Amino acid sequence: GEALLSLSIDGLNHALGIELHGQATSAGWSINGRVAALSLGAQADAALVLVEVEKQPRLLLLDLSAAEIQKVPAVLTHGESVADLHIHGLTVEAGALLPAEAVAWLELRSVAALAALQLGVSEEQIRRTVAYVSERRQFERSIGSFQAVQMSMADTHIAVEALRTALWQLVYRIDAGLPAPSEALATAWLACEAGHRIGHVAQHVHGGIGVDLTYPIHRFLYWSRGLCLAFGGSAANLERLGDWLNDNDKLGWKYDLEEHQAL
Repeated sequence: GEALLSLSIDGLNHALGIELHGQATSAGWSINGRVAALSLGAQADAALVLVEVEKQPRLLLLDLSAAEIQKVPAVLTHGESVADLHIHGLTVEAGALLPAEAVAWLELRSVAALAALQLGVSEEQIRRTVAYVSERRQFERSIGSFQAVQMSMADTHIAVEALRTALWQLVYRIDAGLPAPSEALATAWLACEAGHRIGHVAQHVHGGIGVDLTYPIHRFLYWSRGLCLAFGGSAANLERLGDWLNDNDKLGWKYDLEEHQAL
């Protein structure tokens, strides 16, 4: 409980790809490059980060106190402390590099955890917005009774339930030890879409008060944007899902199970 470990696998979806590179040496691995916006990078003692080794992604355990690591601290829009890591001439022992299969193992669980967080953020955002439109009055009636507001809020409920369904499907498959690469990508895409759609509807129906920084609803929008960045964005996940579908003929989640298992 005394050491803080951070994590960054953003390179899997980042437009620039993985910017950290490893080269085998007699002493282990020579590491050079950059890790962008590592969560709590200035405060953490160590971090698991992606490094490209022999043209494939691997997870690397970094001791962030190493002199070869330069930290550039910053704060994201939603208030999270991050730091860019610039690494030059760092040598790590061979055991610091995790097995290749660790990347896929961690990505599935990272998507599930982030999507669960997005689900909670969006649910609370909807709850607060429903309470607001039920109390706010215009033309001698609550604005929640207006058809346009009701339809917009209905859309947010559809979005959050779609995310919930995909998330529980992903969690089930992880728990059952089943492969879930496409399920993870679909869940990440739905989380980005839900965060965006629900966030903007909530801001819209709040009117001017939604952009008042003394009122808390904007924090949920910023939080959702931060989570979407952590996922890599809607477009990147949709592109990876399209590539997967192009290479696989299993078009539904149950087609790699016996029929009785899928029910």
